[in-house]
Amino acid sequence: MQTKEGALKIRLRKWGILREDYEANLAAGRKYCPRCGGFKPFAAFHKDPSKHDDLSGLCGEHLKETRKKRAESGTIDKRY
Repeated sequence: MQTKEGALKIRLRKWGILREDYEANLAAGRKYCPRCGGFKPFAAFHKDPSKHDDLSGLCGEHLKETRKKRAESGTIDKRY
């Protein structure tokens, strides 16, 4: 099983972000959206209590887009 530290290292390497830049943005109240490829304010992310920081992994704009595509393709039940 992977540690939180190891998971963070893998994500940062995949995204091409230096750890110092990532931590500076977090301290400034910004989170990285992998779809946008940039940092956005925490307010741009929906709340998700299942995540370690209580915020969704994608910004609100891309989260809506992803949900819409999944509903259209039938990968998720449209009732939810």
